[in-house]
Amino acid sequence: PSYHARLAASGGMSPGNSYYGRTVFEVSSEADETASGSGETLWHGAPVFDASYWHSKGGMDLVREKHREMHASVEALTILCSSGDSNWHLESLALFWPRVQIVDIEYNTREVQPDTLALQWLCAAQDCTLFPHAQLYRLTARWAGCTEVFEHPLCGAFGRDLATRLALLDRLPPLAGNQELEMRFYKYRVLFLTAVSFAMGAMAKTAAGSRAMESYITYLFKTDIFAPTSIELTDAQPQHLQAVLAAINANTHNISYDKMRATTSTAALQSSLRHICFDMHNMASGRDRIIFCAVHFPKLESLIIRHSPDFRLLHGDTMNLGVLFSLRWPDLVELQLPFISDQYAKTLQSKCPALRFLFVLPESRYERWTAYSQSFTPDGLHGLATHWPTMQQL
Repeated sequence: PSYHARLAASGGMSPGNSYYGRTVFEVSSEADETASGSGETLWHGAPVFDASYWHSKGGMDLVREKHREMHASVEALTILCSSGDSNWHLESLALFWPRVQIVDIEYNTREVQPDTLALQWLCAAQDCTLFPHAQLYRLTARWAGCTEVFEHPLCGAFGRDLATRLALLDRLPPLAGNQELEMRFYKYRVLFLTAVSFAMGAMAKTAAGSRAMESYITYLFKTDIFAPTSIELTDAQPQHLQAVLAAINANTHNISYDKMRATTSTAALQSSLRHICFDMHNMASGRDRIIFCAVHFPKLESLIIRHSPDFRLLHGDTMNLGVLFSLRWPDLVELQLPFISDQYAKTLQSKCPALRFLFVLPESRYERWTAYSQSFTPDGLHGLATHWPTMQQL
């Protein structure tokens, strides 16, 4: 099957792993020379042209040479660049790519709003004389502790109630600063945003960063404007999650929630979300715990909880998931946890009736906490393996 067919069969393009397999181009460090030297980098068996790799080895001369050798077979073009680079990436896009179906660009920038480069890349990917079979242009932009994924369909309709969501922008409270730039920021995300990742520790270091993060997350979580399918909160503390929910509940931005969303439940947050990841630095801090549960994300299908603990706190509350499983997750299909216990094993069977994939991936050196290594027994494993009819992978 073609690259695009394999992509569709793999479960879509949303960030994550396994069930929510994302479209990535991975080559191990050992295989870089071998794979690239033979003219191919593979993703699920499909040939990929990594323009940034060839450019780092020999500039545009080598990119053009390898393009002449490989352009007739590659099905995906990937580029990694930064805002300070020369225009080699535009030169790479200007070559002829007869079989490429996906153009994937990763961009490190200091600019919050999409700059002219992002629009130039989009215009190049839309040029049928350069990419006659392209179906998707994806941009991953990293700025100031935030990573955003934009997907630009190059054939077919945008979908996702685009006109309705664009109209919601008129109901936003008055904008501060440069209103034209801020409106462009919002419109670009309405059109193309599919996934967001916040490094909460980095963004919370300054008052301005905290306000920007809370404002953006409020729009993402509590309105239908952007409708992302995937959100990741990394380097998170329980108090970060508390602050986000408190800002939403207090409506510090004076948003008319009833006019900005179709969901009627006052407690529910984003119904468009299918995948969410909480990468927790600590599971508990003082009295603070994870305060999100199934009522907040009613359509969630994939939930990942990671734990990057401070090993100096050997007596901390290391296995507390707060209210995460206080209610049933009716549509949850995939779950990843940093630990498991006999008690959690019983809880999951009653709270996640549709679960098909359960992954337990503890932090390395986890055995230094006795609670990690002694709370899950063969009886708990037996219960998971035999008393859960929907389970496919454990």
